Amino acid sequence: MAFFGQTAKAIDGIGQEVGRHVGGAAFEARKHLDNVGHEVGRQVGEAAPKALQKLDQVGQEVGKKVSGAAARTGGWIVKHPGETASIVGCVVAAPLAIAITPLVLGAIGFTSAGVAAGMPPFRTSFYTPC
Repeated sequence: MAFFGQTAKAIDGIGQEVGRHVGGAAFEARKHLDNVGHEVGRQVGEAAPKALQKLDQVGQEVGKKVSGAAARTGGWIVKHPGETASIVGCVVAAPLAIAITPLVLGAIGFTSAGVAAGMPPFRTSFYTPC
């Protein structure tokens, strides 16, 4: 047991020595980080109003262009109803097929484990296997 006592004492001594050296460095690092934070805050504070003004200008320009594109798109839809229906049908077909595939496969006897041999496609509460 004396060995563990000496080990604990040695580890404690190392911890105290490291604390003396690291403590000063940590204080200096915190002081420098604090200075950096103040400087960044000052520079960001000066730039923020200009950035917000520029974002507002960009937003207004984008709004003008989007509203014009929406109006042109609406006009095209009115002039081309058949093509619009075809495009919508193509967009809807894939997700719809993905959604109904498990239902159709289940209805014809497939399960997540494979083919359900000898099982009726639609189970009822009256079904009792032989």
